[in-house]
Amino acid sequence: MKTSGPVVTIVVAAGSGVRLGSDQPKAALPLAGRPLVAWSVETAWAAGSAAVVVVAPPDRVDEFRRYVGPSVTVVAGGQQRQDSVRAGLAAVPEAASVVLVHDAARPLASVALWRRVIAAVQTGAEAVVPVVAVVDSLRRVGAGSELSVSVDRSELRRVQTPQGFAAVPFRAAHGAAAGLDLTDDATVMERAGYPVAVVEGEELAFKVTYPLDWALAETVVEHGLAEVTGNVNTEMTMTRETVALGRVPVAATTTADAVGGEIQTGIGFDTHRLVPGRAMAVAGLVWPDELVGPDGHSDGDPVAHAICDALFTAAGIGDLGTHFGTADPQWRGASGVTLVAETARRVRAAGYQVVHVAVQLIGQRPKLGGRRAEAQEVLSQALGGPVALAATTTDGLGFTGRGEGIAAMATATVRRVS
Repeated sequence: MKTSGPVVTIVVAAGSGVRLGSDQPKAALPLAGRPLVAWSVETAWAAGSAAVVVVAPPDRVDEFRRYVGPSVTVVAGGQQRQDSVRAGLAAVPEAASVVLVHDAARPLASVALWRRVIAAVQTGAEAVVPVVAVVDSLRRVGAGSELSVSVDRSELRRVQTPQGFAAVPFRAAHGAAAGLDLTDDATVMERAGYPVAVVEGEELAFKVTYPLDWALAETVVEHGLAEVTGNVNTEMTMTRETVALGRVPVAATTTADAVGGEIQTGIGFDTHRLVPGRAMAVAGLVWPDELVGPDGHSDGDPVAHAICDALFTAAGIGDLGTHFGTADPQWRGASGVTLVAETARRVRAAGYQVVHVAVQLIGQRPKLGGRRAEAQEVLSQALGGPVALAATTTDGLGFTGRGEGIAAMATATVRRVS
């Protein structure tokens, strides 16, 4: 049955990094400066998800919330993968008609792959998996390794994620499979009697499991075969061997060829009076030693507001007042981080991906100094993309020089993807 209702993505990120040789959760490790889980979340938004649920290690839920921003629901995972998926499914809104399940360990799966899966479910499939051909020769080995039999690989495929499902039967199938340890969600549906359709997968949707996989992912990003936002060139097809040996096609190393899409830029400027009794909320941080803070309907963070304006103008969808006007009580007292995260979501919904944001704070206080890296990390995590932050004074000139207020100017670069 065809469906056109909301798409919701569950990103399973509750696994450990043991096989990767890390004592940290795999999905928390930085790939090109961003936590692994953030790559999949960004792609989920870009592919058209109406909501995203991340399943995190039970003892790292708050940490993962910082990684993915306030627009994403983060829940605690279980002991087995299926327990984690069920925890994520419980947080999926009832209105969802399509549910995608994706492993955070596959950070480079492209937007095009996600959309193939979504389209297959929307046109009538109840369960869909992306697959790629098996290229190695295979042998079945018995208990005694000296005996083996060749296996015909012509009908064999490797299964990837995201896997897509019609929401109603998927909920029912998971309920019936409670307590079972199944390898993937398509198997849950198959066990419940539903046929599993397939769509074409891609080599770059490989799973990061071992140190060699991690080295491969870093190489792919380094050579421009994946954007820093986590969305991979959908036209590029290559094998692990090509990347691992450094034989990267010259045409794939240029930004235009590797990524594609129209580049647009926007600027943003914001200023606020400094008044006693207000918290100094600037650059996504609170500066507790300051005795004054920016006045405003929200927390008055000029750095965050300039970022939002730059992104809205880059995408051509209005400005800060259009989206977060003072007449809307929803945003009264909202933090700058909240507004940046929501802005990024709306820009993605408009068909754009954030490439980069640069912002400069103008004022006598706060002194950015040793907290610059912290501020950049907080803003980048909220944005789901890189933020570079600088600061300057005006040599005592003007309202900023007299300490009456602070200002910020930002430039944003976005790329059209739809």
